[in-house]
Amino acid sequence: MIVSKLKPREGSSPLLKRALRNDTETYGPPELCAWRVAPGVFWFQTRRPDIAEKFRHRRNARLVACSVGGAYLRIFEESMEPKRARSLVRRFLTVPNKPFFGRKRPLSRRNRGATSRQPENVT
Repeated sequence: MIVSKLKPREGSSPLLKRALRNDTETYGPPELCAWRVAPGVFWFQTRRPDIAEKFRHRRNARLVACSVGGAYLRIFEESMEPKRARSLVRRFLTVPNKPFFGRKRPLSRRNRGATSRQPENVT
């Protein structure tokens, strides 16, 4: 984690204190987390090969570090706003085609019957 050495002075505005606090803030769980390294520049760290593949295909992302100690680790850099970085982490971690409310919709009236309306023997 990057630690900022800047400390807000007494009597400084709450916005300045908040901006300094966000310099060291990370977003996301251990499988994909992001943090700001410079204004408008974020690093994204992942330990999953499928997420690293997604970053590899992004136009503005570039690989800045990878592990050499055996465990899988990739760190990518991309320029974006904090709001976009958070939404990117959230989007990469969501399961595609997951039911919205965690359950299946009931069958329609047309499909409730298990039998077919077609006659069995057609001569």
